[in-house]
Amino acid sequence: MRQTFKLAVAALLSLYLTACSSVSELQPAGGETFPSSYSVTAVTVEDKTGKFHDLEDGADVEALMHDAMQEALRDAGKVGVSSAELTYQIYIIQYQKGSALARWMMPGMGKTILSVEGLVKDSSGTVLATTQATESIGAGGGYTAGAWKYIFGNVAEKLVNDLP
Repeated sequence: MRQTFKLAVAALLSLYLTACSSVSELQPAGGETFPSSYSVTAVTVEDKTGKFHDLEDGADVEALMHDAMQEALRDAGKVGVSSAELTYQIYIIQYQKGSALARWMMPGMGKTILSVEGLVKDSSGTVLATTQATESIGAGGGYTAGAWKYIFGNVAEKLVNDLP
């Protein structure tokens, strides 16, 4: 009985630790380099999923990603006037709202997923870097409520933290 309990606790603990997964990567484009001093002056977001997202309060995935990026850039001090002004163009390639109740009932069900690709361009339109970031929340209950919304901030932070 005690062994079974230990195994159950170990399984639940490993599930808890792997409930949220994320990956992000910034790749320099063909020999281009970032200026030593720059600011991101424009962020554009386009939903490429081709799906209708039924979000609460009439929320829009493009607006949520745009606002999250603006906040992450401000927090990182990458917004302002600089000699080199960059544009961050983001494409949402996968989004699934998910459900905290479903995640609580059966880990893996009700997964919330956000995957984006992006281009960082200089003022002439030259692509300096390509980027991608994905985050998923696949398990958890009440503490993951609202993941459909806060996942945008998590992904934005990863994109901004990848900048040099």
